[in-house]
Amino acid sequence: MNARTDLSAQAINVLETEHRNIEVILETLESLQKGKPDWGIYERAIALLEEYADKYHHAKEEDLLFPAMIEAGIPERNSPVSCMLEEHKLARSLVAQMNDHLSHMDAAAMREASGHYCTLLREHIAKEDNILYPMALQVIAPDGWRTLATKFIEVEERLGGGEDFMRRAKALRRRAHKG
Repeated sequence: MNARTDLSAQAINVLETEHRNIEVILETLESLQKGKPDWGIYERAIALLEEYADKYHHAKEEDLLFPAMIEAGIPERNSPVSCMLEEHKLARSLVAQMNDHLSHMDAAAMREASGHYCTLLREHIAKEDNILYPMALQVIAPDGWRTLATKFIEVEERLGGGEDFMRRAKALRRRAHKG
């Protein structure tokens, strides 16, 4: 394998693995759609989404990958990048709504907001995995991938790795499925 393939595959694999991790929390939220709400699980799931999906994963995309794609020639506006950024904003809005519903213990509104969030994120992840990331592989030069791989490691060192997140996410999913 050449340097471009190794580094680009490594960087994309990191992002796709993070998507699989986020899907564990989506499964947890989806399991809460019926029955009596477990507010403790909702609270922990929302905290994990804020911590991992937004601050950890989206930081890599918004601060690193998307600017590299724009620098490589992908338009900043009316493009897959701008679409993903809008969806990140919508996801943050839905998380804020879920936090509000949590504080008011509004079960119907929580189910609606978390259902919308899960649908949005599943569609969003599919777009990134199947459209955006392959596009990035085509347009970002080898030096860009070298920089991205290095900066991804810096983000992981600064914010902590995903292993602790996965442990907590899987434990929460098990707890939700028992209820």
